[in-house]
Amino acid sequence: MSKPLLAALTLTALLLVGLTAADAQTDPQHDTAQIAPAPTGQYIAVSAGHSHTCRLRDTGALVCWGGLNGYGQNTVPEGKFTAVSAADSHSCGIRQNGELACWGAATHAPAGRFTAISAAWRHTCGVRDDAAIQCWGYTADSRTSPLARTQPPSGSFTAISAGFLHACAIRSDAAIQCWGLNGAGRAQPPSGRFTAISLGDGHACAIRDDNAIQCWGLNNYGQTNAPSGAFVAVAAGANHTCAVSDTGQLACWGDNTEGQTVAPAGSSYIAVAAGANHSCAVSERNLTCWGELAAPPAAAAPQTPSQPAQPPQSPPDPPSEDPQ
Repeated sequence: MSKPLLAALTLTALLLVGLTAADAQTDPQHDTAQIAPAPTGQYIAVSAGHSHTCRLRDTGALVCWGGLNGYGQNTVPEGKFTAVSAADSHSCGIRQNGELACWGAATHAPAGRFTAISAAWRHTCGVRDDAAIQCWGYTADSRTSPLARTQPPSGSFTAISAGFLHACAIRSDAAIQCWGLNGAGRAQPPSGRFTAISLGDGHACAIRDDNAIQCWGLNNYGQTNAPSGAFVAVAAGANHTCAVSDTGQLACWGDNTEGQTVAPAGSSYIAVAAGANHSCAVSERNLTCWGELAAPPAAAAPQTPSQPAQPPQSPPDPPSEDPQ
């Protein structure tokens, strides 16, 4: 199993696809064999975590499914949402009033209103309504100081994506700024102007203002070998990446161990999400998933934790060294 990943895609309130790819750290609370095919319905957003997935309807209704739900990461609180981000053992969403809600292993969420959210392995970042970034969660890794994962830069931002050991955001001038650990150059973004960004385990991909995709960081599975062409959405998973072209077609590349890069055909896709070993996309307001999948829970109904709401132990700590 790959190490934790994470991601998020455009991260705007109504077009957000919640592309946080999430973290892939194996522990007893996660079982990728339990990832379920998506239920049918009217969807506007999707977010693929490690072994669970969340989808958002145009009514604001949010449902998460897949995995063992040992931390309650699929147990969505009541209310209506405009954005969602699924991580390893927790999920977060933006309510219709702009306030945050998080559930699972990490339930804390700061007060205030947000326009974008990205949940990672043990930390979460969001863009506030004043365009400032706020991050919270795991802070013990002093090696990242003063660019700790939960200590973002100041300034005005339009999008955010939190990864395993780093995070990146798009500034108001369309430049990318990253912070955190820099193994394989993951926190060294290219120069230029960008419109969307998504972080995976050890790599990142972003859409330039000419709609071309540029990726950087770890490339052990070819996950940074982006195809040429014009794209409108991108999602970085653990060791693979998927994108939506300007003609509505899907393209995926990188690790294909579980078929997660064998994207379905079609030309009407509007959003895509990449998890650990599965991917999902929204097409004509319907949702399709592929990769490491199994039988769905009954009617993909909202799930309750398979174990007590307070898990028996916290998610494992990050590795002692920055993976290269």
